[in-house]
Amino acid sequence: GKFEEAKDLLNELSIRIVDYNSHIFMNSLDLCYGYLGGITCEHSNFAQWLKSDDMKHDEMFYQGTAFNYIVHAKYLLLKENYRKLEALCEEMHRLFDIFNNLLGHLHAHILEAIAKDKLYGPEKATEAMQAALTLGRADGIIMLFAEYGYYITGILNELALKSKKDVYLERLRTEVSLY
Repeated sequence: GKFEEAKDLLNELSIRIVDYNSHIFMNSLDLCYGYLGGITCEHSNFAQWLKSDDMKHDEMFYQGTAFNYIVHAKYLLLKENYRKLEALCEEMHRLFDIFNNLLGHLHAHILEAIAKDKLYGPEKATEAMQAALTLGRADGIIMLFAEYGYYITGILNELALKSKKDVYLERLRTEVSLY
C-alpha cells in the first residue's frame, strides 16, 4: 500500500540509471512503472511500447520477456479491452510453460477469469478462477490476488456460494476486499 513511496523510489532509480545508457535497464524501469500503474489504475505509468504491444524481445533477457506480457495485460485490463486480454492470456500460458513460470500462470489465470467475467459472465469466470485458486492454494498466495481485488471480488464471492468451507478462499475474500 505504499504506492507513493514506490513511485519515489522508481523516480530516484530512473535518475541513477540514465548514465548507464542501457536499453535493458530502461525497459526494466518501464516494466516496473507499468506494473505499479496496473495496480494503482494509472494509465500514464505505462510506456508507449507496453501500451502498443511492442514487446521488444531483442532488448530483454529471454527469461524476462514473459513479464512484459503481464504488464501489457494490466494495461489491457485498465483499458477494458477484454477480448484482447482473453487472447493474450492464452499466449501468456505458452510463454510461461517454457520456464515453468507458475507465478506467471497465476497472473494469466486471474486475468483470464476477469476477461471471461466481463465477456461471458460469472459461470465462465468461476471456471477460470478455479485454476488460479489451485495454483495459489499450493503456496498460500494472497497478494497477487489482492492486486486484482477490484476485479475479482465478485468472482470470489460467487465461488464461495458454491463451495463448502474453504479456508483459503475465505482468507482471499477477506484480504482482497481490503484493496
